Formats: sequence, structure tokens, C-alpha cells
Amino acid sequence: MNQLSNWYEITGVSYCLAYMAIMRGHKFVASQNDEHMSTYIFPAIVNAALACEIALKNHLSCDTGTRTYGHDLQALFRSMAVEKQQYYMHATIGLY
Repeated sequence: MNQLSNWYEITGVSYCLAYMAIMRGHKFVASQNDEHMSTYIFPAIVNAALACEIALKNHLSCDTGTRTYGHDLQALFRSMAVEKQQYYMHATIGLY
């Protein structure tokens, strides 16, 4: 299971880094053209969602010791322990 967890972590970090790179492109284009949306925004959203999915699957696989399937972010989130759900809500929503 450790090998799967490492795969999840590496993949999640890769999607996150791709998201950050795409958002830099979006911010640059948007600032040059005075636009709120650019062609970069949709790939950024997709990469952010994939990074979230892989991160959730990583934490679930570490907790349960089994592989997690599915793409429903809400279902993945709700299958986590309540303590972890609260931690993630505070670490994301609570900080803003």
C-alpha cells in the first residue's frame, strides 16, 4: 500500500504544480488584456479538481489500506473520518 500511497502523492503534487503553472499563465494574460477569464482558466480548474481527487484518494488509502475508486469529490470527502473533514474544511474554507 505504501507504493500506491507514494504514487498518489506524486500524482497529486504533479497536478497541483500544473495548476499553479497554468494559473501563472492565466494571471499574466488576464493582466495584459484586462480580462477576468482567459483560455488558461479551464485547464487550471481541471488540474485543481484532479489534484483534489488524488489527495483525497491518498488520504483514504492511507487510512483504510485499500485502493479508492471513483471521481465524485463529495463522496470521497464524506468517506473520510469526520476529524479529517473538519481539518480540511478549516485548512481551505476556514482560512479565507
